[in-house]
This record gives sequence, C-alpha cells and structure tokens, in this order.
Amino acid sequence: MRTEEGPEIWKIHINSDFSIAYFDADEKLKSLALSAKPDFKEIDGRFTKVIEGRIATADEYATEFHRWISQFNVNVEAEGGAVAQVCYKLGRPFVIIRANTLEEGAFEALKKHASKVSGNSTLLVSEITDLLD
Repeated sequence: MRTEEGPEIWKIHINSDFSIAYFDADEKLKSLALSAKPDFKEIDGRFTKVIEGRIATADEYATEFHRWISQFNVNVEAEGGAVAQVCYKLGRPFVIIRANTLEEGAFEALKKHASKVSGNSTLLVSEITDLLD
C-alpha cells in the first residue's frame, strides 16, 4: 500500500510472550485443499499427495533452519510467510500450497519436472476454486 509519504512498511512485531509468532491458514481453504482429489499426474513413478504441515520462514537465510526443521517439525521456505503476513494485514483468508521433496538432488529434479509439478499445483488450486463455488 502507498501512503502520501510513500510505501507503507508492514512489520509484524512478535511480543516477548510470542503472542504473534504464527499465522493460521483459513480453516475452510485448508479443509478444501485436504479434501480435494484432483487427477494428479505421475512424476518419475511417484504420485503427488496433499499433506498438512507447518511452514517456518525468515526474512533472511537463517543458519538455524536445520534446527527448526528437527525441533519444530516444519518445512522451511520464504514466500509462504510473506503471503501469510500480507493476508493477515489485509484481513484475507489464505492457505499455502507448495511443492516439496526431501530427496537428494531435489533442485535438479524440480527443474526437470517443473511443468508437471506446477501442473499438479494448478489442478489442486482449480479444484479448490470449483469447491468454493
């Protein structure tokens, strides 16, 4: 958003009691994503599945990401946190949909199969949208 003085800087202040330490996805959107049954395409003999999980994020690379993953059982990525923060500030519902793999060479595999992975994500978003109507 822009103000007369320029762009508005949004910050989420986390209190010492951690009262704003996370953003909850919208329950309806989350439920729709988890119940959707799109016709996912097979990728290297594997089928996409929808799972529920927590995402941790930071505004810069944190060397603590590996500790966060094991200690808090989270996935780590950057964009979902930004989406959650903007939705929180605007009072809009959200759910984060992301592709994930924990395999060695995951980045190379993602590059190789980017169109199939993004196609599967599109199928899921389309089904959620259809279920909202």
